[in-house]
Amino acid sequence: MGLRWLYMMMLPGVLGLLGCPTAEDPIPDSTRQDTLEPDEEMESPHPEKTVRVIVTLDGEPAVDTLVLQAGTSRTWQTDADGAVSCTLDMNVHGGDIYVAASHPDARIGSVQVKSETTGELRIDLIRYLPDNEAYIFGDPGTPDRRETTNQCAHCHVSLTDSWFSSPHRSSASNPVVQDLYAGAAHTLNTQEACTSAGGRWLWGLEPGTTKDIERCYIGSGALPALNDACGTSESCDAVATEFGQCADCHAPAINGEQGGQHLLDATGIPYDYGIHCDYCHKVSDVDLAASPGSGGRLVVHRPSEPGSLGAWDNMPLSFGPYHDVLTGVMGAVQRDHFTQSLFCAGCHEHQIEGLQASDPVDTSRWPDGTFPVQSTYSEWLQGPMADVQPCQSCHMPPDPTAGNSADLYQSFDLRPGFVAGWERPTGTVRRHSWVGPRQPESGMLEISAAVFVEKRQVDETLEVHVTVKNVGPGHALPTGEPMRSMVLLVQAMCEDLPLRAIGGDVVPSFGGYRDRKNHTDDWTQWPTARVGDEVVVISQSDNYRDYTGPSPFDESGFSPAEKGLRVESYIGRSRIIDVMDGTAMFDVPLPEGDVAYLLPSDEWPDDYSAIGRYAGRPGMAFARVLVNGMGEEMVPHFLASDVRMDNRLMPQATWTSTHVFESTCTSPTARARLMYRPYSPHEDALRAWGGQQRLMVEGAR
Repeated sequence: MGLRWLYMMMLPGVLGLLGCPTAEDPIPDSTRQDTLEPDEEMESPHPEKTVRVIVTLDGEPAVDTLVLQAGTSRTWQTDADGAVSCTLDMNVHGGDIYVAASHPDARIGSVQVKSETTGELRIDLIRYLPDNEAYIFGDPGTPDRRETTNQCAHCHVSLTDSWFSSPHRSSASNPVVQDLYAGAAHTLNTQEACTSAGGRWLWGLEPGTTKDIERCYIGSGALPALNDACGTSESCDAVATEFGQCADCHAPAINGEQGGQHLLDATGIPYDYGIHCDYCHKVSDVDLAASPGSGGRLVVHRPSEPGSLGAWDNMPLSFGPYHDVLTGVMGAVQRDHFTQSLFCAGCHEHQIEGLQASDPVDTSRWPDGTFPVQSTYSEWLQGPMADVQPCQSCHMPPDPTAGNSADLYQSFDLRPGFVAGWERPTGTVRRHSWVGPRQPESGMLEISAAVFVEKRQVDETLEVHVTVKNVGPGHALPTGEPMRSMVLLVQAMCEDLPLRAIGGDVVPSFGGYRDRKNHTDDWTQWPTARVGDEVVVISQSDNYRDYTGPSPFDESGFSPAEKGLRVESYIGRSRIIDVMDGTAMFDVPLPEGDVAYLLPSDEWPDDYSAIGRYAGRPGMAFARVLVNGMGEEMVPHFLASDVRMDNRLMPQATWTSTHVFESTCTSPTARARLMYRPYSPHEDALRAWGGQQRLMVEGAR
């Protein structure tokens, strides 16, 4: 204990000296003297120097421990005595020549080497203590709030700026997430608007605070789905005891015991900043065998050693990708998972048993009793980028302007070295932006897919073939949240006149509709119809499409029937010209068929941003379709008991659909439009989210 005690007493004072400078207190001259040599002394007369280094761990020889010259690619491994001979480049870093020792169970240690250094050098490492549940996660800071070194943003300016506009920062405060969690609608913010939409105006908890407020509860949510005694006459917010592990990924930095916490307990930093620096860089390991998120796959290790001299409550401890981060304010320990897709799998891979006791999972279909909700990591493993390009390659793009993860030598006129950090190879420092579909400016959606249009005309019939290809991502398209989908719409024109579709593939039912009827129903009765709406009629075959989606919807998994995508064909449509007491009158008689969909008339709208309803239109759609026991499609995962189909496009996979039109000219134009939708039309309309679907790509011929 003597060595540990001495280390704990001495190190905080040293860390205070070597920590990041503040705007008010620049680096003391004494520190500058140690790190900045006069220009005439920058070149050593001895370009290389060999030193013998002894590394100990808790006073014993540290065997097979990585030793390196900090800021360079020169590395060595200690022998059975914890010893190693190191030949150093003495002409780098303007005199900041350090040997570092990196062990997975201890903070990185180091020793400085100067031209006059002689004798054997020692680096004494000490194992860090077990996780400290009493630790309070730190303040990441923001682009407008970075005054002190207690905030990550003070030194890590560029990384914090990119993180602040990322989906990770808003993972807990995202109002859509909070609505689905509580079964609420934040946009229906008056009692009149709520009750008019069919909701319940009840007392509950305001997300991000501890305040009781009246708000709108509508539809279902994770809390009412998991807690039987609430959700009707009172909200579940304050009385729920089952939380569905939502906070484990959306608000992992709630203090205290990790895992199983209430998302509505996220207030202050855990709510405002969601997944932030101090949480991610406390993740010491990733255990794929555990449940997603904090307290499961993401194994957090918070410092237990006390600080001293008022500098910190606890001695700094952080985990990151580098073996040579020496500044004591970081207390750095290296981990490989920061550069691996494995880290992302901590949350972006999710199987569930089905959360409704009254709606059990069919074990003949899912033998282990679970089905996939999110499978981005396993999709990547199935694809061509596995072990070649990890998630970080695309979603954390390189920052070519960054010399290292901090911005000290740009901000404080410092030379790269011990205090300012070593200069990293160009492109190895990555933006903490996690770019994706929620950041339109990233252009990720627009480069993820391609559309190819081919046409063939015979007499007065035009046959159009449209191929959609996943050309970019290393995972399925779309991926992540299963309420996401892509919809392909296909149209043919003569000049400015749309041509009448007479056959071919159609958008499946999960593309959305206002009402639906089977062939045994009365097709004159449409209680929700409005003048101008259309009824589209399709035929349904007894055959199913044998597509290749994510496992088990691939070649070696389900049969075509089990994959659930029935062969359907377009027949025709009629426009509603009048509605009396729910009885619709049409401009032309409805054709006969198997299914009729009531749709708005926006077949090919000029403003396509609002989430539309397109079931039965010429086209196709791609999604992981979750269903409940009543067969309702695209339900939130907490209501689901099965995956009916999953025809999302795997990496480099294609899908070709065929569409037939009646042509009235010799040179018709065929066009196709692929759109991304963040959630289903039903949930969007129910909760009045006003969701935005986005054009990904379009093509014409």
